[in-house]
Amino acid sequence: MGSGRAEAASGSGAWVSSASLTPTEQRVAVAVGPARTTVWTSLRFDAAGGTVAIVVPAPPGTSLDLSSDAWFEALEVATAPRVFPPAGLSPFCPGKSGSANVFEIDGQVGHTASLPLEEIEVLADVAAVSSWAAQANLVIPSKVVEALAALTGVSFVAVRFVAPPGAGVTPTLRVAMVGAPPMLPLALTQAGGSDLQVTAWMIGPGQADAIGAVQVAIAPSALAWKAGPQTSNYDDLRSSALSSGPDTFLVEAASHTALGDNVPIAQGSAFLDGVVTTFFERAAAYGDGAFDSAQCIATATPLLASSAPVAAVCPHAALGVVAPTPACVEAPGSGQIDPGSLRCGPGADDLALALSGLTPSATWVTRQSMRIPAGSSGVDAFLGFAYGAAQSSVLVATSLDTSGCGDGGTSTGSGSGSSSASGVAAGSSGGMMSSGNGSGEVINDGFAVAGDIVDALDSADDSAGCSCSGTEPTSTDATTSTSTSTSGACSGSSDPSSGTDGSSDSSGSCSSGSSSSDGSSSCSSGSSSGSDSCSSGSSSSDSCSGSSGGSSAFDCSAAGPRRVRLPKLSILLMLALAVAAPLRRRGRRSRARRCPR
Repeated sequence: MGSGRAEAASGSGAWVSSASLTPTEQRVAVAVGPARTTVWTSLRFDAAGGTVAIVVPAPPGTSLDLSSDAWFEALEVATAPRVFPPAGLSPFCPGKSGSANVFEIDGQVGHTASLPLEEIEVLADVAAVSSWAAQANLVIPSKVVEALAALTGVSFVAVRFVAPPGAGVTPTLRVAMVGAPPMLPLALTQAGGSDLQVTAWMIGPGQADAIGAVQVAIAPSALAWKAGPQTSNYDDLRSSALSSGPDTFLVEAASHTALGDNVPIAQGSAFLDGVVTTFFERAAAYGDGAFDSAQCIATATPLLASSAPVAAVCPHAALGVVAPTPACVEAPGSGQIDPGSLRCGPGADDLALALSGLTPSATWVTRQSMRIPAGSSGVDAFLGFAYGAAQSSVLVATSLDTSGCGDGGTSTGSGSGSSSASGVAAGSSGGMMSSGNGSGEVINDGFAVAGDIVDALDSADDSAGCSCSGTEPTSTDATTSTSTSTSGACSGSSDPSSGTDGSSDSSGSCSSGSSSSDGSSSCSSGSSSGSDSCSSGSSSSDSCSGSSGGSSAFDCSAAGPRRVRLPKLSILLMLALAVAAPLRRRGRRSRARRCPR
């Protein structure tokens, strides 16, 4: 990737810490409009506890805000890779059986509450940054100082947090820049003692391309399903493909329909939710404004198919503006979409800002994955956009690996005929639907996608009922229908449907599934007589009660994430969950109202 113009550099920034901190994932989103480039950034990390700070360069006229945790979560839910076992083969070890709908999610689609903001300062130069860091007992590495000093024509936004011991995530800092060129800014992002995963989303007129970077791909024939742990080798293949350096990237999803389409999949036993659904549902649950998420979704979703441009959107700039303050007035003209139809409350305006000046029907979301080698820095890249074939993140393995079953098993090629593992993908951008015949389609340069293809193959998660709070599960034995190292389970309506509108209202249950070593999880669908039940009204968020059936209770008003469906449970446990966790769905037309994940 090219280094980019110093005077235009802004985005993910550099992190510094007073304690032992290991960055694990840098999340960056870039929305490119005709008059403004907006960058969102957040860092996942493990820390021993202490002060953590991020320093972000910002050109004059930059507006600063903190975004809802729901924004990145919605992008993740809509695009995280979903991997299914090969069609026609049992996905389990020899002699074992379980749900036919097992799949793996390679991503973190649950909710992790971000750290509270302790301090934010806009600093004029590197000397001011160094002085500020010293007062906060922070030591800026010499490489970071050199990188900051090389920038010209910018100020520096310093944001400080106090991290408790363990894994954490910084709040999402939003930097809206008038007249800035479209750029994926990673030059100040540094990996620690291990490789740093970078997940980037670009929103603009078509599929995004990192100009000057090297696009890599995963060979479809190499994708295997591991019968023992019930995961795939996708993460290993991705790491290998990106191992040549920070100037390589892998496109994991690209399409328009990930923004708003809610597509039923796997014979209607699950849904793939668009960004708009997850964003407003979770923002309402997290208290980011007093609004009815169902009404917001119903208003905004049809506008995503409009060929009229969105009028200019003014950022709230709640954290300030880097002088001079740009003039901004929201005055929708004839033939323009009122931005107010795309926002709900002061804390849920990210969708509106991302679409500012763009034509919604021609706007795509592109997910790219990168990896910065240990001890190295990322690089900036200018962005270009072009229309082409949509790319789904729903994948089907081409072989079955039974070597981890303990019986000397080997890898088996994909069989033909009806599939015993039809894909149930929650929260993927690969919007597709299983017609029940188990057939596979070949798209994405040869990757098989289970079932019939719907539109451009992209939308997001509709898991069963309200979420179970707690950590990601580590393993599930689908044969005995018991789980180990799990933190919760839940029951509720799965809204299965073979149509595209999701009008059915069948019930379902979910429990924790197995996770791979990188935190991804394996899930399958089940059934239950339980149904969602939430109170209605004009409150600012969903209000749900009852135990989740796991180690901790779920309360929608407390912003707990919804979990995906997993293998079938015993009849007694299913009945217990059905009684203990009556939750309600809120959201889409012709579907039960539901609670955020």
